[in-house]
Amino acid sequence: MKTLYKNLKPLPIAYKYVWLTLLILSLLSLSESYFTFRLIVHFDSYPWLSKILINLTDYGTWGLLIPFIYDSLPQIESFRQRRVQVFTSQFLHLLKYTALQIIISSILMYTPLYFKGLTPFTNSDSMPFFPDLVVGFLEFWVRYLPQESIARFIEYGVIAGIFMAVDYYQKYQRKTLEINKMEMELSNARLKALKAQLNPHFLFNALNSISALIDQDRKAAQTMISRLAGLLRQILYEKPVHMVSLKQELEYVKSYLDIEEVRFGDRLKVIYEMDHKSLEYQVPSLMLQALVENAIKHGFSKTSENVEIQLTSLLLEDKLLLEVKDNGKGIMEENVNPEGVGLQNLKLRLKQLYRDKARFNLISLEKGVVARIEIPLPRN
Repeated sequence: MKTLYKNLKPLPIAYKYVWLTLLILSLLSLSESYFTFRLIVHFDSYPWLSKILINLTDYGTWGLLIPFIYDSLPQIESFRQRRVQVFTSQFLHLLKYTALQIIISSILMYTPLYFKGLTPFTNSDSMPFFPDLVVGFLEFWVRYLPQESIARFIEYGVIAGIFMAVDYYQKYQRKTLEINKMEMELSNARLKALKAQLNPHFLFNALNSISALIDQDRKAAQTMISRLAGLLRQILYEKPVHMVSLKQELEYVKSYLDIEEVRFGDRLKVIYEMDHKSLEYQVPSLMLQALVENAIKHGFSKTSENVEIQLTSLLLEDKLLLEVKDNGKGIMEENVNPEGVGLQNLKLRLKQLYRDKARFNLISLEKGVVARIEIPLPRN
């Protein structure tokens, strides 16, 4: 048996489930026949043996033929390329497997009935066994072949349709997974490019700050270089991930602000109003750092006053709200884009990660600016 099946196309579902399904259908058909018979004929006269044989041989023969039927089914793509050839070959397969099913099931069904004396053949007492059996088969086919053929055509069509549908669905699933994988790989490539762009941008700004301090305060510049080295070590020696916990992101920000405090001294004040529960949620890496960097840059722009930076996190029903607020000059001039490379980069990353579910806004206040980000929370 294995030799017959080994060169066939593997079924889209396990063969044992095919047999289990056919057994269930056989039992359902037998039950339907039994209850119908009970309503019409006396209860004790139900022909159990013949009915069980009819159901088991009918469905069992299909079970034997199903691997061959599936192997002969065309690919979905073939219908578009050569429809006439496909329909012709499928019609021939229909005739072949229907004839095989009728012949095999008839032999398996009526041979045991003959030995039990339950054969429906009219000449059972007038001819020797084999001629009588052959004549009986011929009589049965002549009498019942038209209706049996129609029933088998329908059964073949159902079997072929189910397996083609399953095959098509699995191919659709595989294609969907491949497309999703390609989109994910493309998204990851874009995120890596954006993060690679963000790191040098931050380093460039930090080095500019150090350069400005060298002539003014050499000791402060040395301290700033030391802290910058610690921050870069913290970022670069970790695994290159796009998402980190808000707690870890806050550690990056504090390391960055340690550097800026050397530069600005007492002129910079930082306030943290972070919801403790929000610290465990994942956020894009270096996101807060970009917001804080932008707040310091524009907060200290064209002013000699002290600058206050306030970081806030808040859990809403289905979102994580993050704000970075400064009390600087704000967005005063027209036709000036307050979003530098860092914020434009951040907006692209948010779009890649969350599509249209995340929001980023710069809100101008009477004194200062609020950078606000809303990130969807993962569903439980």
